[in-house]
Order: sequence, then C-alpha cells, then structure tokens
Amino acid sequence: MIYVRIADKKHVVAAQECLENLNFDGNELINEVGVLLSQEEARLLVAIELIDGQNVSSEQVVGAMILKYDDYSYNLVSLACRLGHTRKGIGSALVQAATRKCQAEHVPKLWCWSLARFQAKPFYEKQGFDECYYLHRQYFGEDCWILAKNIQLNKP
Repeated sequence: MIYVRIADKKHVVAAQECLENLNFDGNELINEVGVLLSQEEARLLVAIELIDGQNVSSEQVVGAMILKYDDYSYNLVSLACRLGHTRKGIGSALVQAATRKCQAEHVPKLWCWSLARFQAKPFYEKQGFDECYYLHRQYFGEDCWILAKNIQLNKP
C-alpha cells in the first residue's frame, strides 16, 4: 500500500535520496532539500510504502516531491521515485496529492518544467497537465518543457 503525506524530519534523508536521482551531468537539479525546505513556501511530500501492509513501523519512502508556492500557483519543483520503484503509480499518487493540496488551498494552477530528454511529457499529460510549452536550449543548453495543469476549484 502506498500513501502520500507531508514529510517530517524522519523522512528528509530518504526523500533526498530519491530526489538525488534527478542529478545529471554534474549539475545538481536541487542543491540541498533542507535549504529549499527552509523557505516557508516550500513543502516536501513523500510517498510511503507500507512494507507488510499493516505495520506503520515498517514503512519506506519510495517517492518524493517538492512543491513551492509561487505567485498564486504551486511549482512542482522536483518529483522522483526511488530506484526500482518506477511505473508503480508512485508519481501519479504524488501528483494527485499536489492536486488535492491546490484544491484545498484554492490555488488554481500546478506547473513544472522537465528536461526533454527525461521524456516526462506523456506522464504529465496523463496527470491532466494540458498546457505545454517547449523551450529550445533553455537549461544549460538543453531543451525542456514547461507543463501546467489548471485546477478545478470548488466555489466557496
């Protein structure tokens, strides 16, 4: 069983291990999880797998996502799964949790960017990201996508 929650201190190291999988060519996509999370508007969410399905003491962080509030939207700064745990619905569960967070806080947009070579655009499109912009040689000379999802908000 997988569930998503806002991380607490005991999850930070395992979450950082997941997010470090995004480092490439010597350029760190994230510097230090703790530094980013020291900013009040940033939140770390983790996907946790209950290893035996019942015992909370035997849980493992299998995915992590950093959200940062940014001008009436949430920026999905980083999203990654632990090696060996891809294609198990973990990324989808994290994006669904971010969508629920946006709805609860009446934030109308969730957005992210991704290097084109990660080929993540189809994943985000399946998650409802329908605004897509291609930027040629944007990040250290690499092509990337900016993807956004409009959040359906319940009127107060």
